[in-house]
Amino acid sequence: MGKTSDLYVEVPAGQFLFREGDSGAEMYIIESGSIAILRAVRGSEPLAVLEPGDFLGEMAILEDQPRFASAQARADSRLLRIERAAFAELLRQNVEIAVRIMRKLALRQRRAELRVGELQQELKQLRAGSPAPPVPVAPAAAPVQAVPVAPAAAPVQAALPVAASVAAAPVLAVVPEPIAAPPPVVASRVVADIAAAAPAPVIPVVSPPAAPAMPPAAAGLALVHAASGQRFVLEPGRAEFLVGRVDPVTGITPEINLGPLDTARSLSRRHAKLLRQGALLFLREEVGTANGTFLNGQRLATGAAVPVKPGDSLRFGTIEIVLAAL
Repeated sequence: MGKTSDLYVEVPAGQFLFREGDSGAEMYIIESGSIAILRAVRGSEPLAVLEPGDFLGEMAILEDQPRFASAQARADSRLLRIERAAFAELLRQNVEIAVRIMRKLALRQRRAELRVGELQQELKQLRAGSPAPPVPVAPAAAPVQAVPVAPAAAPVQAALPVAASVAAAPVLAVVPEPIAAPPPVVASRVVADIAAAAPAPVIPVVSPPAAPAMPPAAAGLALVHAASGQRFVLEPGRAEFLVGRVDPVTGITPEINLGPLDTARSLSRRHAKLLRQGALLFLREEVGTANGTFLNGQRLATGAAVPVKPGDSLRFGTIEIVLAAL
């Protein structure tokens, strides 16, 4: 670890803040620089690379266990150190950190459950593909002794002589029977036969009138950054759009990533959501957002979905956005 003061820790690039297996009673919030999270089983490939605003080391405080992974500075870094005694106060003052910790724990549990399911499936496949146990074979029977067989009897000669000639049987004459004349055709029967052979009358089928076309869903829309003009097109087939910035702690990248525009660091990782419901579009602030979400100058209540339309002015923290039709 590098230089340490009462509140801040400075770690030069390449040095470790802590190592996997170390005991720990502090968590850290990155003020500047970047920190790579490493595990021995993964080698040099980091689990995540954390940036300013991210936190690490909180699991040692919550679980009172050795460090789960190592933390190495990728660049000269400065971090705020929070001891166990001040952890509860931090959560009371910063709801966003508390919510992100809960999301991180939920994500870890979900991944563990998925991994357990995969292992159970692999075990079933291994059991199904294992060879069947060998079936015991009965011992071979003793060889049968050959029994001498008496020689076959000689063929018996015919005792009676065959007649030299056979008398011809008398031939009977066959007289053909007379062919009966066809019955007379009755006119009524002919008419009935013609009627039966005639095709059935065709009844015209009238299709019901087509239903009126539903109004198109909220498509052809984009968020336009007021200062730079950069556009974020809303994909027509998607129902939800997360607005925020990349969260390396949970591995979530929002559909509307405003992180590169957030020079004031006012944007939460999961700041808000745009929700498409039929032909309407709604805006909802996420739980744990610190600096507010605004619609036409009015701050939204957390968790309340409010309809928006082209031309509305949106603000996420300090980032001004306009919803525009394409």
